[in-house]
Amino acid sequence: MSLIKSKGNMYRLRKMRPLVHRPIYGLIFNRQRELIEKYCFGECKKIILGAIFDPLLGEVGVCRTAECPYMEKQMDEPFGTVMGEPVYIRKLKS
Repeated sequence: MSLIKSKGNMYRLRKMRPLVHRPIYGLIFNRQRELIEKYCFGECKKIILGAIFDPLLGEVGVCRTAECPYMEKQMDEPFGTVMGEPVYIRKLKS
């Protein structure tokens, strides 16, 4: 429950929705930059600006689209988590 402000100085209780963890799909920039620019920024336009930085992989682009028509393959298990959400690495079609 949380308090939300209503009219004037009155407050009321509001039920909180449960957190739903949606997978994050990561695209490694230094290995797929041209494909990311072509598909993710050019055609699909659903990539999220703001990347994750991983010491092993470098910059990792973030996408939330589960069904990607440009994906060649993706990891079966998450590479890790960001703020409790699983991150799966994807490889785009050449």
